[in-house]
Amino acid sequence: MLFLPILAFFGTILIGLSFVKPEKPKLISAAFATPYPGSTLSIANNKTISIWAGGIFYSFASASNPSLVTRNGASGNYVFNLESGSMIAAEYTTFEYISIYGLNIKTGAMVDTYHAFTYCIFRNGPATSKLLTINNSQTLTIDHANFPVLGSYNVSKTSDQGSLTFTNFTGDFSGATYEWDPYNRITWDMGIVPVITDLQIERQAPNNIRLWWTYPHPFTQFKIYACSTPGGTFELAGTTTNLYWVGSSSNARAFYKVVVVAP
Repeated sequence: MLFLPILAFFGTILIGLSFVKPEKPKLISAAFATPYPGSTLSIANNKTISIWAGGIFYSFASASNPSLVTRNGASGNYVFNLESGSMIAAEYTTFEYISIYGLNIKTGAMVDTYHAFTYCIFRNGPATSKLLTINNSQTLTIDHANFPVLGSYNVSKTSDQGSLTFTNFTGDFSGATYEWDPYNRITWDMGIVPVITDLQIERQAPNNIRLWWTYPHPFTQFKIYACSTPGGTFELAGTTTNLYWVGSSSNARAFYKVVVVAP
């Protein structure tokens, strides 16, 4: 039994038992599994990691120091499930040799929208497998995912809820040709930056304007442009790293647009 409220590790950790409580396959509530950058998590053949309600799996690495989730040994596969009520957040992490459903995000599980597998690699599944399964109700944008090795399916979404958009994807096994998407809820948009939604405006004082919007995707900053007419030349009014902007304007009428700067 591996029974830890917090699992944080450097280097390599080898798991030779299912990462569950024996009386019920459940990683304890409010547990955190946190590989440090450059770490390796190795799971033995036919064993299972299940993150259950209240549990969170974090893997934040970097291009120069990526992390790896893999099998323990030269052969075999393991199960990696995110159950309802759990969450995963990952960047610059390779997930490989996972069993037939791949990294399996089940109904009710959540993906952190700010760390939605950015620059993650999915590879080396068994025959007739999926590398990544996401069946929750979220609308997600996954940027710079890499599917380098041919197989059966890269991504599977078999529930008629939510949507997945892959941007700036790479690898010979990426793209719609290799997806399993019976409800047409997966989109592959090469190089397209998701648009800002729910843009709103209000005048807070005689000479103050406040804009706010929704953008659950990676970004560097936002640029705000203004013009006195909708067909005129918009000029830069300011920048912000927040999901809102406050600026001064004494004009009786003005038009604004917000442009996202992607990483």
